Amino acid sequence: MSLAWSHLVTERVEVEGVTLEFLDEPAGRLTREMFFEDAVRLVAAARGWETPQDVAQLAAHYKFAPLLKADLICVAREGLRVLGLCTYRFLSGGGARLLHTSNSSMLPELQGKGIMTHIMYAALSRFMRRFPEGPHYLTLITQSPVVYGAMHARGQLYPALDGSPAPGNIQEIGRFLAHEFNPGLTFDEERFVIRNECQFFYKQVPRYRDPKVNTFVDGLLRYREGDVMVLVLKPE
Repeated sequence: MSLAWSHLVTERVEVEGVTLEFLDEPAGRLTREMFFEDAVRLVAAARGWETPQDVAQLAAHYKFAPLLKADLICVAREGLRVLGLCTYRFLSGGGARLLHTSNSSMLPELQGKGIMTHIMYAALSRFMRRFPEGPHYLTLITQSPVVYGAMHARGQLYPALDGSPAPGNIQEIGRFLAHEFNPGLTFDEERFVIRNECQFFYKQVPRYRDPKVNTFVDGLLRYREGDVMVLVLKPE
């Protein structure tokens, strides 16, 4: 069986019946045709945009260019069916090394299988080998309280749940990411929020198991206006 990206796969592992394919340093060798259809389908499903009209509208506006610049891609599949797609950038900015998750879309059937944990550790291992000298941070741009809650459980996360202000170096990282991925948009440096960033918000905002997280994120974001959080994590 050969898929469009098979010749770029550098590692293939099986986890709970799911095939994970890692593409190391694929930038410059990727084409839109390899992943665009699957990327749009997964993003649409994750946000509750399910009708053909919804998917077509998302496809017309989806920001695909960052995927073509990825330093690492992981495809989760079952046979020919793609169940998940994660892409990472290895960045230097704000005086630090940043492992930035630029896309992470998984179908619900992968939840509870440890798939995301396996992928994240594989990405972190590669990142640390590439950049052994720190400081190191994990970063992500999202609307999801579930993503915020999961990252909060792994170390010191900004924007902080207790409302404490971000140190100067963290603010610098936030500014760097906002400019890198959304130049020209308003970045609220106090809240770590990019205003009016996305057109395809969640139709139903996912809820985290800790109500405090949901309340905090609800207070940060105007979901329907496309606000997103810039998350900066110092892993423990």
